Amino acid sequence: MKRNIALAAVAAFTLSACSGLKDALNAHTDWVARAGSAELMVTKLGNLLGKSRAPIRKDIAKSIANVWVDYQLLGSRGAQRFAQRSQADRRSDVARDRQSQSKEVV
Repeated sequence: MKRNIALAAVAAFTLSACSGLKDALNAHTDWVARAGSAELMVTKLGNLLGKSRAPIRKDIAKSIANVWVDYQLLGSRGAQRFAQRSQADRRSDVARDRQSQSKEVV
């Protein structure tokens, strides 16, 4: 009885491990890095490396990918802050317009 339970547990673990391994090996082989919804594709990284004077080595490719991610996150955060600031500016403009209209009426 204990042996059957142990075999069932081993079989379940093996099947789940194979599924996870399959997903890990097959998924997302066309991109190198992701930052939010942006993806650095293998071809784009290859173009960046090919056009640069840097030697084509794994550590250089990782460094370029890391810099790309940093710039993507910086740009995304800057756009968010700009949008928030723009909303605040629009609100203050509306409030200023209302004050000027109320002064004209009075």
